[in-house]
Amino acid sequence: DDSEARRRRAAALFVEVIEVCVHTILCVRRVYPEAVFSRRRAFGIATYMSRHPELNAFIADHLAAARDLVAANAVDRVVLCVLDARGEPVERYAFEWHEVAAGGAEDDAAAADTEALLRALLIKLHHVDARLPPAPDDATFTLFLYSRDDAAVRTFVAAPESGWLDATDELAAGEDYFGAGTTHAPLLFAGKSVASPLVDFALNVYARRPAEAAR
Repeated sequence: DDSEARRRRAAALFVEVIEVCVHTILCVRRVYPEAVFSRRRAFGIATYMSRHPELNAFIADHLAAARDLVAANAVDRVVLCVLDARGEPVERYAFEWHEVAAGGAEDDAAAADTEALLRALLIKLHHVDARLPPAPDDATFTLFLYSRDDAAVRTFVAAPESGWLDATDELAAGEDYFGAGTTHAPLLFAGKSVASPLVDFALNVYARRPAEAAR
């Protein structure tokens, strides 16, 4: 029906936005060298895109595989997690999915308003480096999918083509992990909502405090 088609369009745009944001974050936080990235336009603004085929495929394939789960409203949030050399989380970028409200017009005005909101989000991400402690040397990243429907997600993960795996409890603990100790106190600063008839989500950023700042 129309509501299902609307959710599918919103889910496709949500996944597309996350893909653009992931590339931007990996570049501005220097998880990969800047030379790996080239400039491209997305949502009316110049941003970054990796030129590494395997990295691009990893990001695109995993997000595309999750698109139907998002459309089914089985996903609570998708999280990009930056890890230090020991594999411990140091930053989390949580894209929280909200179901699009019924009744809004999906017209040119809504498209223009949505692009303006997404452009503002990307501008904020371009400057995230100034708001966070330096990323650790030898940082890596992973993606997490948090569910509203555990049964649907278990079925999804069990399918070999999904590409997703069950995470360890500690690594997937979520934002609460940063409350586990003094040096892991949460630093939440960049709540940014994008709410339109075309897509509705929020981005929240969490970071581990440097040990010296916690003393």
